[in-house]
Amino acid sequence: MRRLLIILRREFFAQLLSPVSWLLMTLVWLIYGVFYRWTIIENPQAYGDILRMTWQAGLQALWIQLFLVPLQTMRLISEEKRSGTFEMLVTTPVRDHEIVLGKFFGAWLFNALIWLVMPLYACIIQRSGGDPDFGPVWTSYLAVVATGALYISVGLMASALTRPQILAGFLGIALLVLIGVLPNFWSKLPEEGFWSLPRGILKSGDLTRQMEEAARGLLDVVHLTYKLAFCGLFLLFTTRLLEVRKWA
Repeated sequence: MRRLLIILRREFFAQLLSPVSWLLMTLVWLIYGVFYRWTIIENPQAYGDILRMTWQAGLQALWIQLFLVPLQTMRLISEEKRSGTFEMLVTTPVRDHEIVLGKFFGAWLFNALIWLVMPLYACIIQRSGGDPDFGPVWTSYLAVVATGALYISVGLMASALTRPQILAGFLGIALLVLIGVLPNFWSKLPEEGFWSLPRGILKSGDLTRQMEEAARGLLDVVHLTYKLAFCGLFLLFTTRLLEVRKWA
């Protein structure tokens, strides 16, 4: 556990001190600043439709995550390989799963820090005379952060698969687009027979539907379980990839 925490802290502060990470954070906060300015100042009646505004903000966050997370994770393992520190890292008395989990949690914490922009702007709206319901704001934030955990596990696996960072980034984007698009076809599958299980899995992965529920202040345990299960699966794949690379 101590070694995992050391890697976590090292990765978190590496992202916190990275100019690229700050550029990504600035872009996200700028996008949300423009969004809230347009919603509130240019469209004052939005004060009476906080539910729709929260849903739009959450949905916007999911699309941004599709590109933000691969840019954030593409260097996690690829950079270690490029700089030659990967071999040193895997030959130290640190287990492969500690490396994977340390890097995962470090990146996830920074990602959660970026998305604090959602409750922050709700506070600004409140101080500007609005009356936002913070329940849906926080459930939307938690839904975005939970989705970020799933996306980071995919990006980490992509980083372990390739050496060039750019290739890891493109691979991560491709995988996340696939994960984001496939669940939209759940309604096309039969409700009974062989396809009932795949239909249920795809339905649980419908991110648009999840954000709509989160904007109403609801967090479905099934959706959270879906994300945690697949997050764990991708982290397991990444650990196995490190083991293969070590003995290759």
